Amino acid sequence: MLYRKRQQRQPHQLIPLGKQQEGSDGAETAKSIIDYLVVLFQREAKSDAPKEPFAISFYGGEPLVNFDVIRQIVEYAKCVEFRNRSLFFTMTTNAMLLSKHADFLSHHNFKMLISLDGNKEHDSYRKTPNGSPSFDIVMKNLMDVESMFPKWFATFRYNAVFSNISDVRNIVEWFKS
Repeated sequence: MLYRKRQQRQPHQLIPLGKQQEGSDGAETAKSIIDYLVVLFQREAKSDAPKEPFAISFYGGEPLVNFDVIRQIVEYAKCVEFRNRSLFFTMTTNAMLLSKHADFLSHHNFKMLISLDGNKEHDSYRKTPNGSPSFDIVMKNLMDVESMFPKWFATFRYNAVFSNISDVRNIVEWFKS
């Protein structure tokens, strides 16, 4: 996730772009950060040798809720020269909105981390805003994306949150299946 320095606080304190003050524009803040990074990269010694890749990551809360901001940031960053650095994008998502935005995300080859706590028994951790279970929605989205973009889908990674009611063996077996 891109961060910006928090104003009227200690200068080193950072806040995620998703937590903008009311009336502020996260995309414009992100563009300013990207512009600043370009200046920093231009100050480096000139060399034709490739530099380490540069990632812009979206995570925290559910980033796809702010898809328009993500789209603006990606489109802007793609137009910027990062001085011999390859640019890539990453995202951690609960996959509730994944199939809705899969065309864009796959086109830009996002590296995806899906937050999934295991099988349907663990649905109690992942509720929709109205309190309904989310497991079936997430699984449908994942199956839809797998059928539409199998090569991209094969690169997905998953994480699980274990708790005192989790049976680790069952969750591991479920992920293997």
